[in-house]
Amino acid sequence: MRISFYPLCGSFFLSFFKPGGLFSKTTAAHALSYLFNMNRVQVIVSEGLERSQVRVTWDESVVIDRGRSVRKGMSRERYGYGNNTFRVFYGTKEIGGFAQYKFNNWHYHAYVFHLSRQGEQIAVALTISGPDKNHRQLSVE
Repeated sequence: MRISFYPLCGSFFLSFFKPGGLFSKTTAAHALSYLFNMNRVQVIVSEGLERSQVRVTWDESVVIDRGRSVRKGMSRERYGYGNNTFRVFYGTKEIGGFAQYKFNNWHYHAYVFHLSRQGEQIAVALTISGPDKNHRQLSVE
């Protein structure tokens, strides 16, 4: 099996620009954010939960559907700044919500949603990496 050297170098190079990475706050990162969607949304589910039951919305866009990333939703929200609202659903039930204030439209982040079973309920926590990582949990009614 032959592995090309160039894609490996490119992946290694871009890893320095990931949210919270060495060059993430530079002018070069700003320029890269116009060419590539540098935001990342990930869902981690604990044992006994089905990833395929998870849906996450970011403002009005679905960014995770059936446990998988939705590129169209991510592209729509990539330059949003100000209030960002995330809603997490398991099956048809909303299980959590979060609000983040993004101070600059080119700031990019890694959003990791952690789902776990706590008794009869499903709990969700959010970890954000990037310059605007502060967030608050919203009540679910």
